Amino acid sequence: MGVLFLLFFLLLSPALPGQTWKIRSGHPRIYLTPAELPGLKTRCRGAFRKLFLVFRKGGAWILSRKAGTGWSDLTNIAYPAFLYLVTGETRYLEKTKEFLRAVAARPPHDTYLTPEWLRAGSMALDWTWAALTPAERRTFGKAWIEMAEWVLKKVWRHSDFNNHFVNEHLAVLFPAVLLHGEGIETARVQTLLKTGTDYLLRHALPAADEIAGTLSKRKWPKSLPFASYLAEPSKPGGNTFFFVGGQAEGFSYNDWGYARPLALTCEMWRTATGLDLFRRSSFFRGQGVWHAYALRPDGKGLARDEDCPPGFRPGENLKTFMHLLAARLRDPLSEWIAEEVAWRYPQKAWTEILWRDPGLPARSPADTGLPPAACFPKLGHVYFRTSWEEEESAFALFQCGPFYAGHQHLDQNTFVIHRTGSLAVDSGVNEYTSHRANYYCRTIAHNGVLVYDPTEKFGGSVWGPGGPPGSNDGGQMRGRTTTRAGVFTPGCPSDTGRIILFENTRNAAWCLGDATRAYNPRKLRKALRAFFHLRPEGNPKETAQGDTFICYDLVEPLRSLHATWVLHSIERPKIEGDRFIVSREKGLLLGRVLLPRRAVIRVIGGPGKEFWADGKNHPPVKMKPTPEAGSWRIEFDFPSIALVVLQVQGNDADPPPRLGMNRAPSGASLLVPRGAYACRLRIPGPATSPRLPVVEILRKGRKVLSRDLSRAVRCGDTRP
Repeated sequence: MGVLFLLFFLLLSPALPGQTWKIRSGHPRIYLTPAELPGLKTRCRGAFRKLFLVFRKGGAWILSRKAGTGWSDLTNIAYPAFLYLVTGETRYLEKTKEFLRAVAARPPHDTYLTPEWLRAGSMALDWTWAALTPAERRTFGKAWIEMAEWVLKKVWRHSDFNNHFVNEHLAVLFPAVLLHGEGIETARVQTLLKTGTDYLLRHALPAADEIAGTLSKRKWPKSLPFASYLAEPSKPGGNTFFFVGGQAEGFSYNDWGYARPLALTCEMWRTATGLDLFRRSSFFRGQGVWHAYALRPDGKGLARDEDCPPGFRPGENLKTFMHLLAARLRDPLSEWIAEEVAWRYPQKAWTEILWRDPGLPARSPADTGLPPAACFPKLGHVYFRTSWEEEESAFALFQCGPFYAGHQHLDQNTFVIHRTGSLAVDSGVNEYTSHRANYYCRTIAHNGVLVYDPTEKFGGSVWGPGGPPGSNDGGQMRGRTTTRAGVFTPGCPSDTGRIILFENTRNAAWCLGDATRAYNPRKLRKALRAFFHLRPEGNPKETAQGDTFICYDLVEPLRSLHATWVLHSIERPKIEGDRFIVSREKGLLLGRVLLPRRAVIRVIGGPGKEFWADGKNHPPVKMKPTPEAGSWRIEFDFPSIALVVLQVQGNDADPPPRLGMNRAPSGASLLVPRGAYACRLRIPGPATSPRLPVVEILRKGRKVLSRDLSRAVRCGDTRP
């Protein structure tokens, strides 16, 4: 009867199209197989001997410490479990069992801690399974089943795209795989296995790939070293390339709560079933290249977006899974990302010993030949930089994409800019209080566009549109997320933003974002932003030209409302008529408002007004802001078109030449000279009929490229 039940279960279990799976018998089966164990021991004596000795030293330390069930314990259990696996020494086995007994005696019931114990404890049990008595197996197995069932019953099941779902609910698959076929609470184990496989194969992994986009099916030339990261559909032209990758809730949540547990689960599934989920996944394929593009040239961490602490740097959570991805995908760029991070605590070094491929050479972004500008179209990220090789390069991130999960911000058509310092910043503190509800996640905290409607109502909930009345910042709407993979369609509530054009040329790159659907339709008809980056000729150290960014907004407010342009900074900006100056460390941003004419620039911020919205300051309640959280912003109002030139350079460089608009009845134009080339923006038509510009690249006075951005918008309107 049990055999018939198992066959029936396997027939009904989810699998990827054209793929079947069966959990192998015997142990270990989590993260490695018996056939791989001799190779692991060889690695510890050979290529990873030094790292193994450091890890073993930590193992000696843990032998003298009392085992518990806390956060440090779930990482410390890796010491004795891994060392027993490699050495077979009884002292490490007994210490591992001490940890397991502590958890079995008092299983933790905590939203975050319990899932971690499901993973770490299942791993330790699997690695010591052969040495456990039948009674110990049953005692420990029942405890881990109970914890998994508690997660399913008591922990809120978030959407497929949310890190909490991946980090918490997906963990129930670990004890199910551990106990499969062992005759311990068979029915309960099979229920966990069915639920866990459904979560992995039909929800978590498809959702991750949906965010990252579809891998290109085109046969690229072997001379293109980054071809494996390219997205489908891809219409390359010259230096323009589209990439897969990314996670919607930002880098900190990706590295800790999304990519890490998903990669660990897929590796566990590979060793337990033989089914490799890495190779077909655009999410995993794009992790390395997405992180590479987000690295600030000045070495001060990753570009900040969504719920991410200021100055967030790649750390041990990233290293935990990036060596694994590099090995499974044979990806030198992911290996480079992993090798850039050093272990702070040796407890996690077992992941490098187990997964790092010493025969895979690391390859930096420059060696990979990545272009200086790239678009991640499904995620909605566009990255710009001067070069990959100089710390003084300018850097920008522009974003406009779907709203998938709660840790995202209302920040469509916004940007950040850095150059040896943070110049245009995402402001606010990563704190989940009224500060987030009324400021940090809202449009006003970002470098974007507001349309203030005094009749519009916003909720004051931290995570959604409800709750007490919240601040009316004039920004984008809240609380519209897609809950399941595969149901996102153009025009659905989560379709709040998209990149509708991107192009990268020899010296310039630009994109066009459509954030119309992010705003309340009762206050505007259209919200488009074109963002341009004009790179200097040659190495930035050899020229004082700096970089030029241009921001062009086309907004159509309704009912005589107007739009407001916002830019945040750490230092107080200086205002000189239609110009503003922002400095930070060695970087300088010189801005000029060309449209509207005679714009009145306001400065808001400083003590008591750092996080000002709707006539009130909304400071963090628990955390002290760092300088990167910003303290100042500039604003100016405009009826429909805003054109702002942002010159970015070192603070010791000569001022750039003064730019001006040429105006005529047939339209206006802006010419930006850049040495051997120039960029001209032509704005056709009278001021009463605003349009997107035509961008032209001129070399030695001759036009070599012309693009009408309005042709990227179907029927002149972006609303489905």
